[in-house]
Amino acid sequence: MLPPLYVLVLRPLDRRSSVRIHETRQKSIALPDDQGALIGFSGLNFEEGQVTIAPAGSVPDLGTLRHMDAGMPQLPDIPKTFFTLARLPETVQYALTLHFREAGIETEMLPFPFPEPLSAENQRATYALGCTIDDFSLFSLRRYQQVRVGSRRLELPVRGPTRAAVSLRLSLHQLPSGRIVWQERVWDVIHDPPRGGTQHRYRTADDALTLALSRTVGRILSIPKFQAALRLPRPDAALAQGPHGLRFSRPQSSDLLTYLGDKRRSGI
Repeated sequence: MLPPLYVLVLRPLDRRSSVRIHETRQKSIALPDDQGALIGFSGLNFEEGQVTIAPAGSVPDLGTLRHMDAGMPQLPDIPKTFFTLARLPETVQYALTLHFREAGIETEMLPFPFPEPLSAENQRATYALGCTIDDFSLFSLRRYQQVRVGSRRLELPVRGPTRAAVSLRLSLHQLPSGRIVWQERVWDVIHDPPRGGTQHRYRTADDALTLALSRTVGRILSIPKFQAALRLPRPDAALAQGPHGLRFSRPQSSDLLTYLGDKRRSGI
């Protein structure tokens, strides 16, 4: 069992790499106005090109693909529909805070990324949790399913293999000194369908990303070195300090992803 704790969850730093978009097709779709909110897209791979799922008997599925397995060895680089998420650091911060609160640890969210602004008036806090977002991405290969309408054959866009990934670098600062007592990377990657599979397990692409985020933050409190760091003793003088009303508003929960672009602009 962990001792009673009061943890400050600092605002995560966004250090993700920029999304790769193939130059020869970049003008085929308008990029989002806020490119910092771009976390991935649904589209094609330049080397692979368009893949059509021809019906196998009467039940077409992803198992009819000829060019690749369901594990998506190559990410798309030609976008058709963008996946965006505004205020990504706040979303990750809220997920960390909620996870700690569900474990019975008192937490507070702060609007800055480092513990330096903390002063003697905030001695009630036991630790500050820092976070850097290394990866928060969602990619889905576009497929075209062949259907027959009368004497015609149409190719309708469908979701193909999907990859959702979350990677966070965490640091635990002991207060009031700010000394780092634990650092580690936590991550999760979900392939939908799983490698070699033929059917999607998740209803939508953002369901897979939501699960990847949940599983990533869910691992933190089970890490033995993290648990050991939380049990470090603190000076009695620091523990004797009372709360000083440090409060910040909680962000409103919303859908994890927002899809940008109408059907004409996305080329669907």
